[in-house]
Order: sequence, then structure tokens, then C-alpha cells
Amino acid sequence: MLDDGFLRNPMVQVARVSTKQGINLAPPQSTQIASHAQVVKGEPLKITKVPLFSSQLLTNSPVRIQIVDRKSGTGIPKAAMLLGGKIYQTNKSGEMTVQTSTGMMVLMADGYRILQSPIEVFIKAASKSKIIMEPLPFANEIKVQVVDGFTQKPLKDALIKLNQMRVKTNSKGLFRITDIATEFGEIEVSKNGYKTLKKTIDFKDPSERVFPLIPHE
Repeated sequence: MLDDGFLRNPMVQVARVSTKQGINLAPPQSTQIASHAQVVKGEPLKITKVPLFSSQLLTNSPVRIQIVDRKSGTGIPKAAMLLGGKIYQTNKSGEMTVQTSTGMMVLMADGYRILQSPIEVFIKAASKSKIIMEPLPFANEIKVQVVDGFTQKPLKDALIKLNQMRVKTNSKGLFRITDIATEFGEIEVSKNGYKTLKKTIDFKDPSERVFPLIPHE
């Protein structure tokens, strides 16, 4: 997968609802017969509020959730959720178990748009709950050139390290990054006689980059 001047795969790779039920109309307690009219005294009307279902059970019960990619439908590993003052993280299958099913959540994953929403929107009692994340738009390819910091001449055979991948620049000092699937990458450029350069690359930006290396004094 690695050729001179070519690099692939830059990765280490609910609300309470109440109904008015149980109307209890007590019968008259006593009657008094007056000379001209009958007077009836009764208890006040009593209405018992019965919740349709209790949210307390959901709130205190663990809930299994899967975080999935909108395009592929596959689970997203290492996604992090802030909910109820706790931080949860998905496993390799993109699943996590949260201890509460109510409240505002913030969901983050490398390469995806941050999602902020009440978690109640996604909780389903009858099936596994899923939260869909939108991938960020990445560049199809990023071209990088390594040059001498003083002469601006291309540097051949400069060593490039990116997320445990290694490749050398070609005769024009170029290398390319393709098959991008993460938002940022930490790159290290080194060559004998020059100071090592470390940079963070934003893979959403498709523009060509130039990395100047400074010679040792």
C-alpha cells in the first residue's frame, strides 16, 4: 500500500404524560329535609392523576445504544458521549450502555459532525436505539511537497511518518495522501542534515501543502 511518493489509509485505523382517570364521585353523606326543599350535601369532586407510564424506570435503567455511520450503516468505534455529567465511549461495534435515558447529550467522533440533542429523541423501548452520525466531507487527495527551507528546492527521499505509516518523497519532493477517513492527522517529516518537522494536517482542506525543512547549523 505504500510506494515512494504515495501514502494510503492515514489512520490508526420521556416527558411525563398524565391523564385524568379514576373520577371518584362520592355519594351524598347526609340529607336534611326542610319544610319547603331538599338539601343534599356531598364530598368535593376528587380526580386521581394516573401517569400513562413512568419515566422514572427509564431514567434509572441502563440503555444500550449503537452509534452508526449514516452512509455505511456500520457502527462507529471510539465515539464519545457526554450525558448526565458522565462520559461514555463506544466499543468496536459502535455500541455503548448509558445509565440514563433523559437529558441533553453531546456526541463526538473523529471524522463526524458533533451532535447535540436531547437523548430522549433516540430512545426506543421496542428495539435497540440507534444514533446516526453525519460524516464530515474529506478531501479525496492531499498533495504535499517537502522543500529546503532556504533554497526552496524539492527534497528527495525525505521520510514521512503519518499514523504509523511511513513513506519517502519522490524525486520532486512530493507525496500524496489518499483514502482519507479521519479529520486530522499528525505528520512528521525528517531527513538527514535537516531539523525534524511535525505538523497537524486538517484532512477537510484539499489544498496542496508545502513543508520546508530547515538545515542543521
